[in-house]
Amino acid sequence: MRIEELLTCDHTVRCLKKANIETVEQLKKLSEKDLMAIRGVGKVITQDVLAALESVKQHRLFIIAVLDEKTAVYCQRLCDMVLPKPLPGLQLKPHITLATLDVLDVDEFVSESRSLFAGMEKAMVQFDEAGFYQNIRSISILPKKDEPLMELFEKATSVKPECLAMYYDAGPEEYIPHLTLLHTGHMDWLDLQEKGEVIKENFQPFTGLIEKIEYSLLIDEEQFTIIESTQLK
Repeated sequence: MRIEELLTCDHTVRCLKKANIETVEQLKKLSEKDLMAIRGVGKVITQDVLAALESVKQHRLFIIAVLDEKTAVYCQRLCDMVLPKPLPGLQLKPHITLATLDVLDVDEFVSESRSLFAGMEKAMVQFDEAGFYQNIRSISILPKKDEPLMELFEKATSVKPECLAMYYDAGPEEYIPHLTLLHTGHMDWLDLQEKGEVIKENFQPFTGLIEKIEYSLLIDEEQFTIIESTQLK
């Protein structure tokens, strides 16, 4: 969304564009201090901009790489080792998140990016370790950052980099690809640590196959809806 679609003051728009702020997505990443530092933008304009941004609703969108049934069976076996009975609401769908984005217009974003994965081949991914990882607050299985996976990541993060959220906006070096089994929404921190040790001890490296790319929209906390799916060849 262009800033001139949100802001009615021509002076404000000119000042922001001189600071290379072209979109509302870029604008939303700025703090009050950042706005005040822009030449020509004083306290009054800053308050007007912040008030205008209050009316803008963002949508959390995930681009995920969905893995094959063989991977799903193995992941379920690992979960069964530490769960005496299934957790209510736990739906295991093995995937690696390629990008998390905060977008204003979901349809526009999907339209601009759906061709990225068309014609791509299924990708093999080597998983080498598993356990509880404090930095991603989950029991996860970690894949190697091999070329096929990183190519998917780079495509997913290329359309609107200003919309990237979480650690996905930090670039490929900081990207932490992972296949989540259990996280802090399922149980408390200590339980995760204990169960993570069990899974770590019993984990065997394996190769998974990325079969499709899905766009998943966050509806309410843990509820998602798939709005686009591309089957890889």
